[in-house]
Amino acid sequence: MMRADVTQIVLEAYDRWWRGDTAGARRCFHANARITVSGDPETVPLAGDYRGAAGVMAFLARLDATARVLMPTLQDLLIDGDCAVVRWTMPVRSGSVQAELQCVDILRLRQHRIMALEQVFDTSAAAKLFGTQTLPRTLQPDPVCQNGAAASAVARDRPGDPGS
Repeated sequence: MMRADVTQIVLEAYDRWWRGDTAGARRCFHANARITVSGDPETVPLAGDYRGAAGVMAFLARLDATARVLMPTLQDLLIDGDCAVVRWTMPVRSGSVQAELQCVDILRLRQHRIMALEQVFDTSAAAKLFGTQTLPRTLQPDPVCQNGAAASAVARDRPGDPGS
């Protein structure tokens, strides 16, 4: 597939999705497509694995039911053969809460349709948006990494470190 073809297919799919044309967006996906949304379902309600035409429609319907897309902005589109990486941001509203989501999508195309889409969200913004009170421990900010002096002190206090 030519680079221009991949670009056109990807841009058409996102344009339709972002305008709310779910039927049109669905037509951009292969009949056996797979959508994977990374994350903890408690933080990202869309997290999961969606397969086939029914899965694509379920994903699009669940997205519409979960949050209202306000004005997405395409940040980057990288194409390599039949693969694309899309980095985009959007303010999203869920109930009375609004947050700016940063997303990265990795797509593979086959027969001029999207065969696979893996979507990764900014989990801290998703937690704010969807009302999660705390992030999983692995995603909690590390105070040592936020303060250079504290990081230096910790390094000096480790047994076996030359600075101990």
